[in-house]
Amino acid sequence: MKKYFLFIILCFSLLFVNVYAQRVSPQLIGRYVNYMRNANLTQSDFSGMGLPKIAGTWYYVDAHDGNNSYDGKTIATAFADIATAYAACTSGRGDGIVLLSRTISGTSYSFNLTTRLAWAKYGITMIGVASPNVYFGRARVTHSSSCDSLASLMLLSGWNNTFINIHFSNNPENDGDPVSATAQVSAVQLAGNRNTFIGCHFYCAAQSANAYKSDLEIRASGNETRFIDCFFGSSSYDAGNNAACWIYINGAAAQQFFDNCTFLQQVSSGTAFGAVECGGATYLNGVQIYKDCTFACWRANTSCHQLLASWFIGTKPNTGAMCLQNCLVVGFTALDATGGNDRVFTNQGASNAAGGIGVTP
Repeated sequence: MKKYFLFIILCFSLLFVNVYAQRVSPQLIGRYVNYMRNANLTQSDFSGMGLPKIAGTWYYVDAHDGNNSYDGKTIATAFADIATAYAACTSGRGDGIVLLSRTISGTSYSFNLTTRLAWAKYGITMIGVASPNVYFGRARVTHSSSCDSLASLMLLSGWNNTFINIHFSNNPENDGDPVSATAQVSAVQLAGNRNTFIGCHFYCAAQSANAYKSDLEIRASGNETRFIDCFFGSSSYDAGNNAACWIYINGAAAQQFFDNCTFLQQVSSGTAFGAVECGGATYLNGVQIYKDCTFACWRANTSCHQLLASWFIGTKPNTGAMCLQNCLVVGFTALDATGGNDRVFTNQGASNAAGGIGVTP
């Protein structure tokens, strides 16, 4: 009888554990996904959840306490800069880089570059660990104070890389020695295929006289890249009356996907600023898809209604399309005022027969 009673208790215990496990597992998965989506990866979460599984080796970088003479394989033996960690990674092996950040804008805590990072390797994951803040809680990659004339912080030509929770902040030409009066400056230049950015922030604050600021420049072969929960621009930086933009297409690129991204900008005067600019008639070789994104510009003491001329600016492409699915556009008179409103498509508003939009968004 006693054995039978113990058997019953054991059965109920196993049933309880099984039900409990089924209930908790989705919560744990959801918690991980939410942290990735909201870019809230903290040191404590990092310790408790662990890093994403990769095939290769994780290398750690600590701009404040690291040392390039270390091996970079633990937090205690972290490298001091990204270039050293990148050099330690083997292309195609599935290595990873962890940026240990304290989310302080001081130069001793940011990851400061002296030259543009030419990222040509494949299959590397770089993740930033910072304090929890959905908007700016990201590991900050910028340039040193003596090297603020960089055309971009990174030229990404490698394939199949993933970047998570990183703030790319480029502030060129503040030393009075501009790259060029006609140079295209950006935070990141994209020229590789099938890369992914999750919870990243792209920010370029060129001097106001420069009409070629963009936060992301897409070059030839910058194909099939996915941006998830990313931020572009800043409402605290004034783009001025220039033909600047959040995204500049500067080569024959195809298929980029923007999912739940936020685009913000302050424009104090004029109507020239655009969301996306195309630099040539053959530069859009496929489709750009924007899903559940917000595009918002503002001007102090001015209504945002019909603030700027066009969401799309620059040269009309011969082919290709930009698709806006369930997006909010604030501050633009039209989505496409270049060459007849036939390159921007949306499932909102009243579209005309050729595509694009025929009414004020």
